[in-house]
Amino acid sequence: MINPLHQFDFRRSPTGVIARCANRNSSNSSRSPYTCSSQHCRAGFTVIELLVVIGLILLMISIFAAVFGNTILTARERATQATILKIDGLLQQRLESFNRAVDKALEQGTNNQRYFRQVRNELGIGSANTNNYIPAMKVLSRKMLLKQTFPQSFETTEMPTNHPLLTNPAYVPANHKRETESSACLYYALTQAQVFGLPPVSPDNFSSNEVRDTDGDGLLEFIDAWGEPLRFYRWPTALVRNTTSGTTATLATASNSNPPLTYPNGTIDRQYGLVLIPDLPASTGTNLDPLGVDPDDGYGRIQSMLLGLGQSDAAFRNNYHQLDTFFTPLIVSAGPGKVLGLQEPHTTTGRLGLPASRDDLLDDISNFNNRR
Repeated sequence: MINPLHQFDFRRSPTGVIARCANRNSSNSSRSPYTCSSQHCRAGFTVIELLVVIGLILLMISIFAAVFGNTILTARERATQATILKIDGLLQQRLESFNRAVDKALEQGTNNQRYFRQVRNELGIGSANTNNYIPAMKVLSRKMLLKQTFPQSFETTEMPTNHPLLTNPAYVPANHKRETESSACLYYALTQAQVFGLPPVSPDNFSSNEVRDTDGDGLLEFIDAWGEPLRFYRWPTALVRNTTSGTTATLATASNSNPPLTYPNGTIDRQYGLVLIPDLPASTGTNLDPLGVDPDDGYGRIQSMLLGLGQSDAAFRNNYHQLDTFFTPLIVSAGPGKVLGLQEPHTTTGRLGLPASRDDLLDDISNFNNRR
């Protein structure tokens, strides 16, 4: 009789399988988890691999920083352009209202003698007989009224000492910075002054990113997206002609990084004007250059009057602008460089938009060069 125990294979029994698995696990557990065949395992990264990874990370960071920086720059340029165009649109509305009202007033003639008297005083010809030059006196009256309505500095030649801006109780002259004057004047003209019946614009039309008191003098100014005050030039004739009488205008001091300007004396030159006003009227080469024509005085009546009275154009230039020269109101931001390419509008040489630096001018943003 065969013993049943001799027919049973303990190795194939469930308990035998469990035993073998336990022995195998025990054998594996005694081996370090970090040990393996030298043909298939390494301890970690090599120095070269680490340097490559770090280099790739730095490259990605630099690319991201450049893209992010350009995105911010583009956004600020577009925001500045939008602010300038908004202001320009409101300014154009007021200029149209001003022109209609002045045309009507000069046609009626009720205040003409008072206007003419003020013009003669400004030109230093108070005793001159201007009865033969009524059309020219009307043009001059328009310019005088425009300067009173849209001043660009706190100079007494631009505004009287009792002007509401200067007598504002909130105004702190000790904190005032002169480069903010033209912007403060423009903000006042649009939001607080009536322009011949046209009511002022509500300040609510502008956000805190467009209006701010940058110098703490109590007067608000229009600003660009970099927080810098905008500049306003009422008659920027020096942008295309530096003089009319042949006297050399004072240019900005040249430096190594700022080469001297090549401005033909007393002649029309488009090279700087086209930067801020790309659509300047082109010269035909045969007829009179359109940049040599005053938009208010297409027939040259003022020059004829001055010649008839034996007067130079110096007083006209000092009170208004260059004789027989194109102009259009200009609103300018110094751009990302924060350095204005024109001389400041509150200065004697800069009030007519005389260029200061060709490099900085290329960085400026205006109400016309919306190429950005």
